[in-house]
Amino acid sequence: MIEVDEETKLLLDAMWVANYAQRCVAKVLKPFGLTPARLNYLMVIQQTGWPEGISQQEIGKRLLIDKSNVTNDVDFLEGKWWVVRTRGIRDLRWRLVKMTPQGDQLLGQVRPVHEEVIQQLTGGIPERFRRELAEILKEWRDALEGPQRWRPGT
Repeated sequence: MIEVDEETKLLLDAMWVANYAQRCVAKVLKPFGLTPARLNYLMVIQQTGWPEGISQQEIGKRLLIDKSNVTNDVDFLEGKWWVVRTRGIRDLRWRLVKMTPQGDQLLGQVRPVHEEVIQQLTGGIPERFRRELAEILKEWRDALEGPQRWRPGT
């Protein structure tokens, strides 16, 4: 067996957990016609887009997604009648995205299923470690998102 350093093992374990969780979430969302990424869009739009809506640029910023991907995914969501694009009230040049009643209804159906899979995935972690792990992961994320973050190729 090949020996790996602590940092590599940490990253490999984090990636394994993230990939496993992603597959589990994808499996329970499939019957609703959703992927984990599109669920994230809907949740961001619902939570931050009321009542006026949220710009596609802001959606991309919150989800760390390229502008062209946001456009394609919002096209898909709009085609399903889960969201609608409107003109901004304050600035007519802005195209804002907001939930439709159908989108709200879908999220109402998906949320309990999504919450259950999250409970199943995290249920094996003792409560005392969950809080500590959440704090550690937040620190790691903050460090990666900060101004001094490392970027590949730089």
